[in-house]
Amino acid sequence: MAGTSLFLDLTPGTNSSYPVTMGFFNGKQLFQASSPEAGNELWLTDGTVTGTQLLLDINPGPADSSPTSRFYLDGRMYFLADDGVHGRELWTTNGTAGGTFLVADIAAGPQSSNVMNMTNVGGQLWFTANDGINGVSWYKAGPPKIAMQTQYYLSDHWQVPLAPAVSATVPGTPLTWEWDLDGDGVFAESGAGALGGDETKRDDAVFSSDLFTSGQRTIALRVRDADGFSRTVSSTVRINDISGLATAPGGHYTMTGPAGGQVLSIGGSGGVTFNADLGATRPNLALVVEAAGSATFNSTQRLGRISLQSGGRITVAPGGDKVVVTTVIETAGGAYDRPAR
Repeated sequence: MAGTSLFLDLTPGTNSSYPVTMGFFNGKQLFQASSPEAGNELWLTDGTVTGTQLLLDINPGPADSSPTSRFYLDGRMYFLADDGVHGRELWTTNGTAGGTFLVADIAAGPQSSNVMNMTNVGGQLWFTANDGINGVSWYKAGPPKIAMQTQYYLSDHWQVPLAPAVSATVPGTPLTWEWDLDGDGVFAESGAGALGGDETKRDDAVFSSDLFTSGQRTIALRVRDADGFSRTVSSTVRINDISGLATAPGGHYTMTGPAGGQVLSIGGSGGVTFNADLGATRPNLALVVEAAGSATFNSTQRLGRISLQSGGRITVAPGGDKVVVTTVIETAGGAYDRPAR
């Protein structure tokens, strides 16, 4: 037929490679096929001969792993295969050899666990399997979950706690945390190379703005579990980037929390001046004035809450009562100075 030609002969001669599509994955076609050297395994192609390659010889040599039963979730494909050692079990791939691995040897040894009913439950893979001891039961697998706010704000020469919430798909699975706090693409640095702070910490990690100028920076957190799964999320840190907020030398601030529940904390000896209504575009913005911190309001402030710690002070500039708040919480030693009417 005109315009039709052989793309690639994986099994040269009269024998067949029997290619079967496994789906279009991360911009490439994933398929199973047989070759004399590797048997029936997973292959990947970008539509060119040079871009067609064996993904991984799961069952080494000419033996077959016979990958089947694909299921896609969260940038990975889950499938069944037999590596010749663990029986027919659940495997996963992200489209790279290094990202292809056995999820679990559920039926220990060469027995197969008969994985079935793969489904997405809350972003995690659930499936049934038989471990040979407990009969057919539900199992779950997948990368760790990370909940981290998308933006953090702070003044220069200060630091902000990052406090992500991280959990393993299977409770109790050991997790490894790796930060990239200086945006250089290198994770888990410490010492002089970690310009944004120690990148080996866990949920107690902080970003430091000491070595950066004003503006925006991207940070990232990668969490790995003992099974080989990993997840990476990124956030933006904005340094001296809140319009209408001026910080005097010695003063500092951080703003954290999700939209509709942000908390602006100010402190230090220099003071912070509010020259615009920060709550106008931030519903329910809460203000915390730390011990010895001071804030001056030069404009109306629509705030959901004000919390004055011991020694903290708020001063409202003359010209009428400019503050609109839902609740004012004054702790012992805090001062809220409003102009006389």
